[in-house]
Amino acid sequence: MNYLLTGAEFNNKGAEAMTLVALKNIYEKDAQASVFLLDSGFYPSFELKAPLTFIPLPIWNLRILSGRMDAHSFRMKVKDFIKLFIPGKKSYFGTLYKVKEILSKIDVVIDISGFAFSSKWGDESTIDWLSQIDLLAKNGAKIWLMPQSFGPFDFNSKKVVEYGKFVLERCECVFAREETGYKLLKDMGLKNIKKSPDSVLLEKNFNPSVVIKNYNSYIENIDVLEEHNIALVPNQRLVDVGGLDRERLLGFYSAIINKYADKFHFYLVAHAGEDLKICKKISELFQYSNRVTIIDHVMYSFNYENFSKKMDFIIASRYHSIIHAYKEGTPAVVLGWADKYKGIVSDVGQEEYLIDLNLYDKALSIVDKMAENYSIESEKIKESVKELQNYCCYGFLSELDKGK
Repeated sequence: MNYLLTGAEFNNKGAEAMTLVALKNIYEKDAQASVFLLDSGFYPSFELKAPLTFIPLPIWNLRILSGRMDAHSFRMKVKDFIKLFIPGKKSYFGTLYKVKEILSKIDVVIDISGFAFSSKWGDESTIDWLSQIDLLAKNGAKIWLMPQSFGPFDFNSKKVVEYGKFVLERCECVFAREETGYKLLKDMGLKNIKKSPDSVLLEKNFNPSVVIKNYNSYIENIDVLEEHNIALVPNQRLVDVGGLDRERLLGFYSAIINKYADKFHFYLVAHAGEDLKICKKISELFQYSNRVTIIDHVMYSFNYENFSKKMDFIIASRYHSIIHAYKEGTPAVVLGWADKYKGIVSDVGQEEYLIDLNLYDKALSIVDKMAENYSIESEKIKESVKELQNYCCYGFLSELDKGK
């Protein structure tokens, strides 16, 4: 069968982890599967056991195929046509009909976007994502939206939600990670929805060697320097989307390091490339301290997971950095900018460790509480995760008609 993964990519480590989990589940049920990914421009820097086919589908191509050509898309089309005649420039102009042919042969679509249907990304971006799902449904593919976040739906136009209902109704199943998102979809009148924790969290003892060729050669063991350690995992989106003042964020990290540097060693860790700048900014504030270490590159998702279990706890605002930590029983103080953070702390009984940096003094006291109780919280998390992992959101793969 032909499978298409949408929302899959290898730049953001959360997306990388969800992609590896999806591939593992697909090949487990269908060893002869042909797997396609939409080309995001980011490719795995490790070798996979089975090849992937990347489909180029720039926005203007998507809008042509879905019948949504507008003035901007037309200009993009003209610019792309001109690139055909410029040496060294990559053009997608000649791929349109080839892409259409490939999409018509897709049997199963598994969307692992994580967070796409929300007014936080604006009307146009959301419509483009919905159009992609709509186009695939029109071509006859069966579609599953894997556990992801939904909402808020404060769009400028009510037509976005109406279109969203029309598109999502055509999916086989829509998994919502949080109760708030589940309720929003239910209030839209959708019947094909289920609530499920994140797909990465649900994987028991996931071994990347099932998917990655020569897996051992990609393992990176970062030695920790002290007996007690904390990882700080920032997120640029706290500033860009969450509206938090950058100086306030840096001030919070500085206050924590200054207070606990005599007890813990701090590691500055980027879970996505865009967060390295924040890590470097924090590092510059403590360039003469031997209690702060910056990891100067973005670890593979599986290496980060192994690293997180060496920490007493983490202070994090990247969603899947928290997921990986919880899988290893490592507690987290969470700085969230969306409802998905409320959802994951609730799933493992850690609501009291979700921080609102607008309440600065309370935020500091939450870290104080974790510094005293991380061993107790670790055991609570392990029990919660064990219970959650009794559920498998990829169970539908066993029911697919292999003879299609």
